[in-house]
Order: sequence, then C-alpha cells, then structure tokens
Amino acid sequence: MNGDDAMFVCEEVMIAGVADGVGGWAREGIDPGEYARELMARAEEAVRRRVYEKEMKGSGVGGKQQQQQQQQLQLEPFDVLSEAYHGITVPGASTACIVALHDIPHQKLTAVNVGDSGFVVVRNGFTIFKSSIQQHRFNTTYSLGQNNQRQDDFKRAQSIEVAVEADDIVVLGTDGLFDNVFSQEIEDLIRNKINLITKPEKLATKIAKMAEEFSKRKLKVTPYSMAKSEAVKTYKGGKRDDITVVVLHIVASDK
Repeated sequence: MNGDDAMFVCEEVMIAGVADGVGGWAREGIDPGEYARELMARAEEAVRRRVYEKEMKGSGVGGKQQQQQQQQLQLEPFDVLSEAYHGITVPGASTACIVALHDIPHQKLTAVNVGDSGFVVVRNGFTIFKSSIQQHRFNTTYSLGQNNQRQDDFKRAQSIEVAVEADDIVVLGTDGLFDNVFSQEIEDLIRNKINLITKPEKLATKIAKMAEEFSKRKLKVTPYSMAKSEAVKTYKGGKRDDITVVVLHIVASDK
C-alpha cells in the first residue's frame, strides 16, 4: 500500500484495522508509512496465529462440536494491537483503530483506538455511535511509537464496546476520511446507496471517493476546517491526505 496509511481485514473472524503513520517522521528521512504498515501486518499475523491455534486445539473434535469451538474464538482488538505494537522494531509512529464483531452471547462490536483514526456505526441511515478523537491539542493526536518520548504510552489506548444489530453499517477509516466528511454526509451517502449495503467494498470505495473530493474543495466547511478555525484561525476547505476506508455490514447471527 502506498502513502502513510495501512489496513488489514480478516473476514473469517470479523476483525479489521486501519493505521496512519505520523507524517513528521519524513523530516528525519524515515518513511512514515513503514511503521503503520508493519503495525497492521503484525496485527493481522496475531489474528491469524490465534485462528490457527484455535483450529489445532479443535482438530481432534469432529462435526458440529468442532464448528462451535471455532465459532467461539473471540478476538479482542486491544490484545491484538498490544501484541502488534510491542513487536515492532522499525522507527516511526502511527495512529491505529481495530474493530471486531462478536456474536456470543449477543452481537456486539469491540474496538481499540489510538489517535484520530476511528469508526462510526450507522443504523437505519443514522449514526448511533462515533468514536472520539484522542489528541493533545489541535493537529497533535495520540500515536504509538517505539523508544521515543514524543509518542504515547500504549496504556492510553481507548477500549470501546458497542451493541450492534443486523444490517448496521460500520465505517472504519483514517483521519483522511473523518477530517473531510461529517457523519451526516456518510449517513446521506449510505441512504442514497442503500443497494450497496450488502456490498461493503463498493460502499467503502464510494465513501473514500467522497472524502477525496471534499479534501480538494477550498471553500467547503469540513470537520478539519471547523477544528482549525476554532483552534488557530478561520479556515475553509478540506485537508489533502491519504484516505483509507473499510466498511463492515453486520448480518444476523445464525444462532
């Protein structure tokens, strides 16, 4: 993946994550995206290793009981991100957000978030939850990094739990999305593209293209322009940035 963003998706265990490398490292000759890419790669490795270990434990059990054991693997995003973070050796820093869907005993979404990547949950065309930004001040968000006093301790990672229902839409993205698009604009697009709710990849592309378009508008009011106007000086327009969007469509549990 080019740019400073990175992502992973493991559909079989309903978990996904995004990360955005801190651009300031470029001034030190370091690719800001390298840390984000390794963070997400290690997160995916942690997930797939847990899946493999669970399958091996259940390999001696047959039929319906084996299927039930495999379905009971419940991955906690906090643990996955912690393992990924503590295994990184490359210099740099990154924001990160990982979400996972659980259906035992009831459907819920758990997440871990550091910085200004995040997610929204849309139900019946309206936002019922939006993760909050973690920042020290305007344009200085929390970030994870190794052996550097400018980064934040992993203990600051925010754990989140949200009850979800069938046909809810989860939109996960980096700040390139949320700096340029309001939640209501995401809602409007989903309502207008209702035929795409069962096609998450296509819906994610539509949302990403909307964010890209808004980022180029010089006079549009955006979340970024509002935040900058409040913190620094009056500003209009979007913010050019890498944009990563992952969409998850919640389906009814067959339990």
